[in-house]
Amino acid sequence: MGVSVTKRLLHGPLQIENLPTNVTFSDGIYRILWYNPPLFLTTRPEAKYSGFTRCKFSNCAMLFDQCELERSHAVIFYGRHLRQDVLKPIRRPLGQVWIFAADESPVHYNIDGDEWSDENWRHRFNWTMTYDKTNTDIFLPYGKLQQRTHANIRNYSAIALQKFRGGILISSHCNNKAEREKYAKILQRYIPIDIKGKCGHPWTCGTQYVHDNCFDILNSTYKFFLAFENSLCRGYFTEKLFENYNYDTLIVTRGGGQGEASATFPSGTVISTDSFQSVDELGEYLAALHMSPELYAERLKDKDKFYADSYSSVYQNAMCRLCEMMNKQDHFRKQIPDTFEWAYSSEPCRVPDDIPS
Repeated sequence: MGVSVTKRLLHGPLQIENLPTNVTFSDGIYRILWYNPPLFLTTRPEAKYSGFTRCKFSNCAMLFDQCELERSHAVIFYGRHLRQDVLKPIRRPLGQVWIFAADESPVHYNIDGDEWSDENWRHRFNWTMTYDKTNTDIFLPYGKLQQRTHANIRNYSAIALQKFRGGILISSHCNNKAEREKYAKILQRYIPIDIKGKCGHPWTCGTQYVHDNCFDILNSTYKFFLAFENSLCRGYFTEKLFENYNYDTLIVTRGGGQGEASATFPSGTVISTDSFQSVDELGEYLAALHMSPELYAERLKDKDKFYADSYSSVYQNAMCRLCEMMNKQDHFRKQIPDTFEWAYSSEPCRVPDDIPS
């Protein structure tokens, strides 16, 4: 991917001191510290505080006070924000497990600074926690599609007939690597598409970073929601897809590795841009759905055979996995030689090749 790293530790190297003694385990509880939880988690308290009580291994406790660092058996660091700690000495007890967590794609690891890839950090982690199941120890996706046990009985024709606008794209990262706004503007030749947010017309409804009832317009107004990611990276399908899936709208997704959406999501659930030979072919397909309430209703019915599980559910699964690993450290014990190499050596991200020049 050609990522370059410029060392910019303006305040001097981070002090990481290895303490000579292990953290105590007198109460039989593994204490896990979330050192710097990301905004995506802190704005979803139902996930953040889900705990471990429903896990097979429930003898873990999550902490959020950095003062608990020396008492914790494991520490989760939000990797790309480690720059915030360059002035803080880190005192690490012997045997303490360090976990590198990431919810953004590797394209954006350096967007707020590159201290995470400094020598002081990159050789010190034991496990990783990301959305990329092919390259992580603890799999934490943005969501999951589940098949319904009973079919919904609904009037899909009535839903289709009430819709009066085409597609909507809501985005805040402009001039992104995936060129999603440019792709959407080509689709505007075929169906009406509203581009809202920082990269289009202002999106003034609700509170930023909170998924609220502003999105109810997907039930009543828009036929398509364009879940276009800001980068095309392996496994990178975000809340744009999962948190909007359960509305009465068709999801058009553009993300992941080439062909990954079709391989990952059940047939009929999403419309993936890379399932089409060109943006024009996709545009013609969306136009056909847009003009035919019958075809649209049929596709919506197929989609409704599945539902998106909540983020708190997939987060809970990840925490259960973490607690299990803490209980089986002899089996999972390892040291990641270099988190920079881990992030980029497999070339997880691609440049778009589906936009005409």
